[in-house]
Amino acid sequence: MNRLVITILLLIIIFDVANARPQYSILQSFGTKCQNCHVAPNMGLQRNMSGWMSFSDIALIKPEDLGINPVYDAIRESNTLFTDNVMFGLDFRYQSARWPTTKNKIVVYDNLFDPNVKDTIHYPDPYGTKRDNMLMILTPYLTITPIDGVILEGSYNLAYEIENKKRYPGQTPYTASIILHPFEKLPSLRIGMVQATIGTDWDDHTVMTRQVVTKTLTPPTIPCDYFELGAILDYEPFEWADVSLGVFDSKNLSEMTNGFVKDNTLSGLAKVTLHPPDFGTGLTSFLGATHFFNSTLKMDDGLYFGNHYLTTSSIFFHFGVLGKFAVMTEYMRTELSQRRITNNFTVEFNYQVIEPAYAYLRFERGNTEMKTSGNPKYHANRYTLGAKIFLLPYIALIPEYKIFDRDHVDKYNSQFAFQLHIFY
Repeated sequence: MNRLVITILLLIIIFDVANARPQYSILQSFGTKCQNCHVAPNMGLQRNMSGWMSFSDIALIKPEDLGINPVYDAIRESNTLFTDNVMFGLDFRYQSARWPTTKNKIVVYDNLFDPNVKDTIHYPDPYGTKRDNMLMILTPYLTITPIDGVILEGSYNLAYEIENKKRYPGQTPYTASIILHPFEKLPSLRIGMVQATIGTDWDDHTVMTRQVVTKTLTPPTIPCDYFELGAILDYEPFEWADVSLGVFDSKNLSEMTNGFVKDNTLSGLAKVTLHPPDFGTGLTSFLGATHFFNSTLKMDDGLYFGNHYLTTSSIFFHFGVLGKFAVMTEYMRTELSQRRITNNFTVEFNYQVIEPAYAYLRFERGNTEMKTSGNPKYHANRYTLGAKIFLLPYIALIPEYKIFDRDHVDKYNSQFAFQLHIFY
């Protein structure tokens, strides 16, 4: 009976593809680029053939020990149809953590964008007082390559329909784009509902580099699953360098900033990532910088950007030794003109205990300076101790213990969180 239950579970999730942790690039892949394992450059979402094969045999428990190796033999054959022209997948994440007891209706007395306005904002408190479970991701993927150099990709996170109250403003449940790359040595162009690839693509939606520390609850500066209609040009001028330039609509950005960003403006993105060779030392690394901005254009005295703007700049440097450890660091600065400035920093140390399991320790510092009356400043530290354990091929467990300590609050918050991650 146990074997039957496990077999049915695996059959349900056999079309599963994982969002990657950037740590894998150091620990498992010599600092390889995102596009070496994923369909779209500089982001997660669906894996390509190389990414699909990379973790197919890494597990603490061997399938044959449970008598389910025939199931794994079947699902390891391929993730494609029609002579590799179609790839499919499904990403699944389920989490147990603390959520507020107020049904996600939080009264904010000091509006971040207009101090004279009182709001009731609907979004979750990541440091709530009641433990609850959340289906974070249930996303089917589909990628079609009708001809060489043309890729159609799309996805939809069904968890948004199930857990619609545990979302931040501006998050989007779907992607849909066309990737044009007819010539290998020329840039690729991605057009559609796409992700602005700002900084490091962490798979932790609470990472503090993207949070805002204040005395009240606020949405992140840039939440995970932030997608907009737009276009991104990705170019690899050298084997060790990547450059991305993008332009995006601002509909979801306007919602996320409570109308501070106008929905009829355009946002821009510039990103540079470097992948230095290890020079025979065994030390692998990648580093880079991004700048994302939105501003109104003025034409009363020529063409120039107005004083009403949002900017997010990031610098990141990640390094380590294959199969041993990885150190991930990132600094991010976000400014809303005449409203606030955030300066946040994250550093994480990962140690691979054995191939199917690694532990990590993360320290984060958040700083917010308000530009309202009195210019109040807020500071906070967060400490996270966690692990990722690959129990079976395509099935991982992520336990975490987090401590959140705000300078302006006498007490600190702490909690255990658990996440089940199934991928194929």
